[in-house]
Amino acid sequence: MRAKSIRGEHRGLGTWTVAELNDFFKTGRTDTTAAFGAMAEVVEHSTQYMTDYDINAMSSYLKTLTPAPNKEATLPAKKDITTQKLLDGDYDSRGSILYAEYCQICHRVDGKGVARIFPALDGNSAVYSNNADSVLQITLSGGRMPETPHDRMAFTMPEFSNLSDADVAEVVNYVRNSWTNQAPEIDVNDVVKMRAFLAKKPKTSTDIAPDLSIDAQTKGAK
Repeated sequence: MRAKSIRGEHRGLGTWTVAELNDFFKTGRTDTTAAFGAMAEVVEHSTQYMTDYDINAMSSYLKTLTPAPNKEATLPAKKDITTQKLLDGDYDSRGSILYAEYCQICHRVDGKGVARIFPALDGNSAVYSNNADSVLQITLSGGRMPETPHDRMAFTMPEFSNLSDADVAEVVNYVRNSWTNQAPEIDVNDVVKMRAFLAKKPKTSTDIAPDLSIDAQTKGAK
């Protein structure tokens, strides 16, 4: 995944509080977001063991970092029209159909997910960052939240590598620009490049979502 900005711009940590950062470093999640991929490894094997004092010191320092030059400290207000369209069954794009089919059951019609279980997509700066690599990677390869003693379990995101490149681009653009989100659009070439990158990338423990299929469960019971 591509690391997001940790400076104070809107697409970085500008919308985060110190308390949310503390929670994230300790547990790998907040009410709206969760760590996946390399950051999940960091939380699982490192930051969850830090003292509360050290975590707070790190979080407080990060909040002193001003926005990088030419980066938006805030984004223009955007009215959410997505939620009502989904409630009405008004699927006006291929992306909206794919979202309803594959994403809505966990992330909900309002894009808010379920606190500490299914991360929000709306208002999640990891989703609407300028670079879509992290969203593309987790869409194609799935992943697992870090295991810590602070939450009930490490929830997983299934991979959707079975979707075509065009469909991945459609649904990623949809979530990055629905509800109040605003982000640059990607194209099919970005998906092709990410598939090629993932084909060569060694998998870590938190990159791999467990096989929850009926066949896998049957084999495990034997």
